[in-house]
Amino acid sequence: MVFLGASLILQQQDKLVWAACLALLGIAAVIYTYARFPQRGGWKWAAALLKILGILLLLFCVLEPLLARKEPKKGANIFLVVGDNSESLQIKDTGADEPRGELVQKDLVESEEKGWLKDLNEEFKVHRFLFGERLQRVNNFEALNFEDRSSSLHGALDDISQRYEDRPLAGIFVFTDGNVNDLDAKLAKLPTGDIPIYPVNIAGESSTRDTSIRQVSLNQSAFEDAPVTVNAEVVLNQVANEPVEVTVYDKEGNKVDSQTLNSDQAIAIETVSFQLKPGVEDPLAFYEVRVSQTSKEEEEPEEATTKNNMQSIVAVMPHGPYSVLYIGGRPDPSFKFFKRALSEDHEVELASLIRIAKREPKFQYKGREGESSNPLFRGFRGEQDTEDYDKPVIIAMKPSDDFDLEAEFPKTDDQLFQFSAIVIDKMEAEFFTFNQQERLQQFVSRRGGGVLMFGGRESFAKGKYDKTPIGEMLPIYLNGAPTNREVGAGEVNLSREGWLQPWVRLRSERGSEEARLADIPALSTVNTVGDQKPGSSLVSYYRQNGKDYPLLVTQSFGKGKSVALTAGDLWRWGFSNPDHPEFMDDLNKFYRQLMRWVITDVPKPVAIKSAVDGSRFPPKVSLEVEVNDRAYFPDSTAEVIIEITDPEGKTSELRAALSSQDPGVYVTDYTAVNEGFYSARTVVKDEENEPLGEAVTGWTVNSGLEEFQNLSGNAALLDKLAGASGGEVVEQSELASFVEKLKEKPLPVMETRTSPLWHLPVFFLLALLCFAGEWGLKRWKGLP
Repeated sequence: MVFLGASLILQQQDKLVWAACLALLGIAAVIYTYARFPQRGGWKWAAALLKILGILLLLFCVLEPLLARKEPKKGANIFLVVGDNSESLQIKDTGADEPRGELVQKDLVESEEKGWLKDLNEEFKVHRFLFGERLQRVNNFEALNFEDRSSSLHGALDDISQRYEDRPLAGIFVFTDGNVNDLDAKLAKLPTGDIPIYPVNIAGESSTRDTSIRQVSLNQSAFEDAPVTVNAEVVLNQVANEPVEVTVYDKEGNKVDSQTLNSDQAIAIETVSFQLKPGVEDPLAFYEVRVSQTSKEEEEPEEATTKNNMQSIVAVMPHGPYSVLYIGGRPDPSFKFFKRALSEDHEVELASLIRIAKREPKFQYKGREGESSNPLFRGFRGEQDTEDYDKPVIIAMKPSDDFDLEAEFPKTDDQLFQFSAIVIDKMEAEFFTFNQQERLQQFVSRRGGGVLMFGGRESFAKGKYDKTPIGEMLPIYLNGAPTNREVGAGEVNLSREGWLQPWVRLRSERGSEEARLADIPALSTVNTVGDQKPGSSLVSYYRQNGKDYPLLVTQSFGKGKSVALTAGDLWRWGFSNPDHPEFMDDLNKFYRQLMRWVITDVPKPVAIKSAVDGSRFPPKVSLEVEVNDRAYFPDSTAEVIIEITDPEGKTSELRAALSSQDPGVYVTDYTAVNEGFYSARTVVKDEENEPLGEAVTGWTVNSGLEEFQNLSGNAALLDKLAGASGGEVVEQSELASFVEKLKEKPLPVMETRTSPLWHLPVFFLLALLCFAGEWGLKRWKGLP
């Protein structure tokens, strides 16, 4: 039985039946006695009721009642007080004479002697901690120095959960401004479980002048004019109508680009974009984005902090050379201009197989008596192998003499897989054997290469690619497409998808791009094809007499991609108007951007990537190296060495170990102890100690990004933290009263305290008052 918030216990429960019988007997006697009185009215029964209550109170005391109350056992439960030791607590709030960190430190130190912390220490075992880059136990809070470069609250809670596992932890006070690095995405599952967390928000409102960079992102594309786009989100606080400069610097500190912002709002968030062209030699491009207030005065305008004015970022540039194999059915202008365009791209090297004569039956066009070879090669026996009558005459053109290419389709996977893309131009399907077509399909699906087919009289349906392994890769259907006609004169247009692809556009503004498309002359050779396949993307189409025909279609196939360009005489574009020589430049640029897009994501035998865990400082960097053998199967027998260069130029070597989960993947970890730019270069050798390849990557370490993103703290995050743990946010001024309330909360270690009721004077006094009241009523009303 619960009575007055406690449990009621009867010590003499064996006498309960006896007491109940006496109570019934007494009640019956009182009722019988008062029923015989001749007087009527309620006063008679009121006197009887008082007598009955007096009898029941005396019988209740005979049972020796006790009140049992559960209370926290003093000194048995543990309570943690955790203070934020990060740099963001050096900020001064509006109207404050001291930084927020010094104010809370003063309160924590003073309350040890007299205040809420002293009261807490009397009821609990109080353990004191600091958190920032790591969790640190201290004897007192004089150890706070607010120099840690990160606030790893989730990491601190994880550490606490391990230290206090199976220990009576009653709760945690967390003194912080809410600017933490690692908590927001992990609130759903806190490592401390159902232990209540009571955040104390020590951040006030800050209206101090400040400029900061909240976020920097980087986009890379095959777009020739701007291969790297840097987007920066800038926060302007209390700098209305004042110019603010956002500047991009390279690794050496040279100014690359800048923009000036000027907002009329007290608090504004602006986004600026920079289109940058990294150098052609270095595969890593490091940039710093800085924001600063410009002033006509000599002194710099004062800010709340300058530690949020810079962020660094790295772009890992595609680094060639990427080899492209062009297979042409005949020497024509299409190849000439395609080759000229790619010659201007330092990342692409073009090899080609050009057929100058088709194969002929041996019984036709005999040469001299006893001659079985093709007479076209008569006189060149020392420089070029002669071809039989029943073989096509092919000229091989290589970018260098040591390039592995003969005057025929590559015989082995090693020869084929050295290329990143294959271009098929005006070459019919029967030129390839079935085995070669299947190897081409493996080149795309397994190796991850790209295949591009140009239009022409021997391409697509006209080239009888329907129901062939190559036709299966193409992004358009060929069955049902007419093989005896081509599309006539029309106009070129971009689809909605095409307008969104920067590698397709050659102008930065839509109006200029539309004008450029209108200037493209009518094409005389555009193959008619079937519908595009599911999952493919229609990038451009050709409109004739109100009907649209696919012109440029792409799709993913396995690990690679396939592209269909149905125009066979696109080269005419460059000569369409002698008064506009820029048309030829546009044609060359289109070819380059098209091939850049085809080869950009083509994997190499060795690839390395890094992932920085910025939840604490110094961050842990996870390095992953993917290794394929020369046939592009995962290689799990390689030796992987990674050389890392830190911001100070010092190098260190790590040996990566084979992952237990993925074949051909090697992993290792690195701790980046300094801020700045890092680069990693891996050299991989196979089990025979022969080089398989090498790769580079890079990353940057920016401390304080989360620390200074919100000068007024992050109260919303603290509310979520309290709600997720079953605690509540406590105001600093209410800590004393809250400590008193903790005594009423259920805690891990409780003790039962009992107090007897039967010998309390109040019970005998109440019984006496009942009997005296009954006697008084009887005398007052003249009852016998």
